[in-house]
Amino acid sequence: MFIYVHGARQGKKLSLLKANPKIGFEMDCRHKLITADDAAKYTYHYRSIIGQGIATILIDLERKRHALLKLMEHETKRMDFDLSDKQVLGTGLIQIEVTSFTAKERK
Repeated sequence: MFIYVHGARQGKKLSLLKANPKIGFEMDCRHKLITADDAAKYTYHYRSIIGQGIATILIDLERKRHALLKLMEHETKRMDFDLSDKQVLGTGLIQIEVTSFTAKERK
């Protein structure tokens, strides 16, 4: 399983990944604060995933294009975008090969 992340093409994060590609990650969603009259009874509903993986900084044009299209598909449910080479090359992309993860939900 792979996760794709986009961002800058240079900087501290990329320097750290070049030195050691083993990473940890966390993602969460469906946040909802649950209120109460008693402060001790406040809680939070959520879903989360915590995992480990190996990060690869993508350089190859077609691998980067594939990653960008996967990100766009996830966000828009479409894969019919026409991305120019300039757009693809101008975007920093990291592929994370997930080696393990756990998931949790609090309702």
